[in-house]
Amino acid sequence: MAKPALSYAILAAGMIAAASFVATGTLAARAHKHSPPKSIVASTEAALRDQLKCTDDPEVARAINAMQSNHLIKYVADENAIYLFEPKTEMRFLGFKIIYISGAEYGEFKGVPGSTMAGTAPPVFIEIDVAAPVSELRRRALEAGLLQEGPNYRNPGLKISAMASYLAPKSQSPISSVTCTRGYLDR
Repeated sequence: MAKPALSYAILAAGMIAAASFVATGTLAARAHKHSPPKSIVASTEAALRDQLKCTDDPEVARAINAMQSNHLIKYVADENAIYLFEPKTEMRFLGFKIIYISGAEYGEFKGVPGSTMAGTAPPVFIEIDVAAPVSELRRRALEAGLLQEGPNYRNPGLKISAMASYLAPKSQSPISSVTCTRGYLDR
């Protein structure tokens, strides 16, 4: 199965840009105190959109590890090999503010504590929680071509839900999520 090369070319370009800033000393002293360059944030947002098209299996660890390397997200919690991360800088998905990113790819994330599992391993997935009602997220996903409807269309790996990650703190504001799960593409 083809991999989403464009998504990771964009993430890799962001990582290279960050490395060159650090190597030249331009960003080295301020790496953790200031937001990453807008080009890295924009590249990451585009890569996340590509991941969540769910036309290929998601490469969750590669995406999470790249975002951590670029200081875009921080580890929040884990349970049963599902990890929750929070953006350190504002990122958007389809115009909505990303509140949390969660995912599972057992033993693949760097810089996070090990997670014990009770029972079987969760499926490999990536999920983005946004500050929006589910109806608005679904509408924008349709407009962006991420979600299609009709009698001949089926993409069971992609799911839009009115619930945030179960690891995320509860909120009074509307939060909805979009998820891409590995393994459903072959069915």
